[in-house]
Amino acid sequence: KTEINLAPDFVMHNDVGFDEAKWTQRHSFTSKFEKLRVKQEFRDISKKFFTLVGAPAQQGEIGYLIDVSATPSPKWALSGQFDAFRDRLIPNPEDTNRLNQHIDASISYFPCEEVSYGLTFQDWDDTGRIGPTRLRTLGLQYNERFDLWGRNATFFSRYTHRENHFLTNPLNDFRQNQITLGIYTPLVWGINFSLQREWSVLEEVELGETSYPGALVY
Repeated sequence: KTEINLAPDFVMHNDVGFDEAKWTQRHSFTSKFEKLRVKQEFRDISKKFFTLVGAPAQQGEIGYLIDVSATPSPKWALSGQFDAFRDRLIPNPEDTNRLNQHIDASISYFPCEEVSYGLTFQDWDDTGRIGPTRLRTLGLQYNERFDLWGRNATFFSRYTHRENHFLTNPLNDFRQNQITLGIYTPLVWGINFSLQREWSVLEEVELGETSYPGALVY
């Protein structure tokens, strides 16, 4: 691993590995400004490369990623990521050169120290892999910290909308709307407690069936 400071706000990282048979490499360039950070990364990881503890993350992938984050003001935070890559480990047999594309974006708003709002968006196109799928997710979240018997507890609520499309088996296509409510608080000696309740409406698109799964998690 090497780190090279090309300028006060411009850093290059290089990570190259060799397991006596195959190479893996990552090269990234990070630019930092007062309220903006931009990272670009190129990776090429052999599908036959292994570390001492097994297969590495993103094994077999060759691709390019750009990650942008910004804090235009103390109350706002934005981030976005675009990742385009080819999966040589489990490629789509009908088009082995097809790219996968992952888009992630989020906006956070902090009106005060105790409250935060969040908006997230995810669009994952994995049509370049075996069992090609397209997943799209939209999320809204509200968090609030409060005092609970002298402890700093957090109430959280979340709404999530998911749509998943299976190109080779549309019978598995679904839409899901989910609401989650919960509470989290530290107890004693580093032990934490959390409790959350989930309600869902699950639509199986091709089958025309609707179910209402739920869960209580603690």
